[in-house]
Amino acid sequence: MKVFPLSLIVAAFFVIFVSAEDRCLLEKQHGHCRAHMKKFYFNKDIKFCQEFLYGGCDGNENNFDSMEACLAACAHHINFLNIFKNMPILIPG
Repeated sequence: MKVFPLSLIVAAFFVIFVSAEDRCLLEKQHGHCRAHMKKFYFNKDIKFCQEFLYGGCDGNENNFDSMEACLAACAHHINFLNIFKNMPILIPG
């Protein structure tokens, strides 16, 4: 009988953890409505969050109200080296 509660806990953890990870890998969806709401999504190709216009209905879970919320939810996928790759190096002189 002790195995059953433990298996429920493991299953719940797996569902929550996998759902949170997969959210960031979903494609951007504007939705079918015609609103123009500023939202953010995780772009899996560049491995960073970007702004997009959300229609207001439908869509999916890769849809965040702020850049900060997107970064917090998808930090485990972000390639921080790409962010700084094209920045100029300033040498004091």
